[in-house]
Amino acid sequence: MGDDFVVTLHAGLPAQMGKAEPEPTGKGRHAAPDFPGNERQEEIVRIATGKGWVTSGEVVKKLGIVKDTAVRDLNDLIDMGLLRKEGTGRGTRYFPTGEGKRFSSDSRPNIGLKSDDK
Repeated sequence: MGDDFVVTLHAGLPAQMGKAEPEPTGKGRHAAPDFPGNERQEEIVRIATGKGWVTSGEVVKKLGIVKDTAVRDLNDLIDMGLLRKEGTGRGTRYFPTGEGKRFSSDSRPNIGLKSDDK
């Protein structure tokens, strides 16, 4: 009887198990109102614009998504005219077309200024 032990399994959402909810894609940012895609796709355009290009592997790592989702989002962004694809296989890179800049929700030049300083 001294060798008995109890295993308790929990099922459910992380919040139900006392863990915090996962952070929304894009570090809590919301897609610009006129952005044609979702928040995750807007974050991909932001990454590609900041670096000059992005790979599907980087998207997987930075956004914590599976490769199929990353590739589907990248292809959707190509169809929207926001990215262009160069290369094949492991050498594939996705470059911003520049169209994504007009949708940026981060272009807030007056942040930190008082209303009378604008």
